[in-house]
Amino acid sequence: MGRTFTGALGLGAAMLGAAVLDAGCDTTRPPGVRENLDPVTGTTAIALSRPLELVTEESRGTQRDPFAYLGPFVIDRMGARQRFLWVSVPQDNGVISAVSVLCDGRPLELENAAPDLNKLGLTRPPYQPPAPWSRQWYFPLDGSALRCLSSATRVGVEDRLTSGVTERFDAQAGELPAIGAFAARDTSGQ
Repeated sequence: MGRTFTGALGLGAAMLGAAVLDAGCDTTRPPGVRENLDPVTGTTAIALSRPLELVTEESRGTQRDPFAYLGPFVIDRMGARQRFLWVSVPQDNGVISAVSVLCDGRPLELENAAPDLNKLGLTRPPYQPPAPWSRQWYFPLDGSALRCLSSATRVGVEDRLTSGVTERFDAQAGELPAIGAFAARDTSGQ
């Protein structure tokens, strides 16, 4: 007959067992990197646990969103991997005609953004959209651009509105190590 543990000893033993089992899982995953399986397409999206938050230094008033976001992610379709950069900018000051990502003050040479999630094999974005008025882009991200972002001391996003106005958002220094953690885990081979 088996022995049953009850009370605090039983709970403590169960928690210790769960911790040991969890520690035996994927030990190569740095903190802040997660994998999500798209339940409809079967495609895995590997992304940061949260995107980098960028803030503008310009006064946008109390009614306008001062935050933009960006985050690298990898699409894994049965071992075939592609790397992308997700960018989200508030579209609360007019229509955005173009967006660029800055690495240490220089624009990254990014290919045209993927038109929609379906083209990427996803039914939901790799990062939670921050607000209904935010516009999102999915840029293919090559190895040199990822290396630049992971070693940068400054990362920013600029958007140009159809009115000609340019807005800039910059990541705070504490946000930048997350891209290095992502790059350390990246096995897309690009």
